[in-house]
Amino acid sequence: MNMFAINYSVRGSSRRSEEERAVGYWRDWLIDVEGGDAVLVVEDTEDRVTLNQLLMFVTGADRVPPLGFPGEPTINFLHTVTVFPEANTCAMILKLPKHNTFESFSDSMISGIIQSPCFGYA
Repeated sequence: MNMFAINYSVRGSSRRSEEERAVGYWRDWLIDVEGGDAVLVVEDTEDRVTLNQLLMFVTGADRVPPLGFPGEPTINFLHTVTVFPEANTCAMILKLPKHNTFESFSDSMISGIIQSPCFGYA
């Protein structure tokens, strides 16, 4: 949780309240990922996300380099009608989508990361 800097909108704006809800979901979701509880079941198939997969999705690296990253991974927010998270691995930016429920947020995070399994392989 402390690895990422968070770029919020102006305090008091409607976007800010949506972003704070997304960060709350993000923090709860990270706890689920760490505990192995971030699971999406679709047609009797269970998909799980690990912290290594999340790190790969955001940074392109499957572990933190010994000397750390050259910059700080950042969280931005998607204020468009986008269901899945997006990432820019060069800039180490994770863009979180807006969702009204934790379950919807969790499902979209798992799906978005699982659907990018070949990224990082040459």
